[in-house]
Amino acid sequence: MGVFDRMRGLAREVRQLQGGVDKALKRSALRAQVGEQEAAVREALVQIGEISWRAYEAGAPVPEGAEVPMRALDAARAELSRLEDEIRALEASEPGPGAACPHCGASTTAGQRFCMRCGWSLGDASATVAPAPRHCGSCGASLTPQDAFCGSCGAAAALRAGQGGG
Repeated sequence: MGVFDRMRGLAREVRQLQGGVDKALKRSALRAQVGEQEAAVREALVQIGEISWRAYEAGAPVPEGAEVPMRALDAARAELSRLEDEIRALEASEPGPGAACPHCGASTTAGQRFCMRCGWSLGDASATVAPAPRHCGSCGASLTPQDAFCGSCGAAAALRAGQGGG
C-alpha cells in the first residue's frame, strides 16, 4: 500500500469523524431546542394556573380536580400571611442593636434614634407600636408599609377597607 492509499484512508476516517462531530452538534442543538420548548410549556402552565387562580378567587367554577389544590393554596397563603404578621410583631417588640424598624422593617443599629429609611422615631417607646398590618387587596398576602406591589401576586399594594396606611 502506497502513501496515497494511506492518505485516502486517513481522509475517509476524517470524513467519518467529521460526520460524527456533525451529528453530535446537531443532537446538541436539538436538545437545546427541546429545553427551550419545555420551558415554554412550563411557562404556559404557570399562566394557565394564574388564570385559573384568579377565576377561583372571583368565584367562577374551576376545572374538576383543581378545587382541592386551590383551597390548599388559599389556606397556605392565609397561614403565610399570619406567620409574616407574627414575625413583624416579634421584630417590633424587640428593639435594640440589629432590630428592625417597627414601621418599615429596615435594619437599625444601637443608639439610632430614627430610622434611616422612613424617619420613624426609634427612641420613643410610644413610637415603637407597629402600624396596623397591611395586606394585598388581591391575594391577602402581608405587605410592609413601603411595599408598592405585592410580592406574591404582583398586584399594586392597594389597602383593604379598614387597614391603616404606611
